[in-house]
Amino acid sequence: MPSVWVTTLFIIVLAVVTFLPFPFIHPVRVRRFRKLNLSLLVIGCVLAFVAIACNMAPPAWVTGVLCVLGAYMLGGGVLRGAGRAYR
Repeated sequence: MPSVWVTTLFIIVLAVVTFLPFPFIHPVRVRRFRKLNLSLLVIGCVLAFVAIACNMAPPAWVTGVLCVLGAYMLGGGVLRGAGRAYR
């Protein structure tokens, strides 16, 4: 688990990126892989509710899957912005 400072820095960077023209995967607007993106969004929502039901201390596999889904959405946006995917 990362330290509090690493987590805080990561959240600050993502908050700043919110106000920049940063590409991201919108599950409905991106036509290519739409079914995959929507499916992953639903899985992420279900796992988020599992995490909440576990008082934000879910099993390690739930945390891992949520991290992988977040990395996919972030990485897919970067690739989309670079023009290599999701055209």
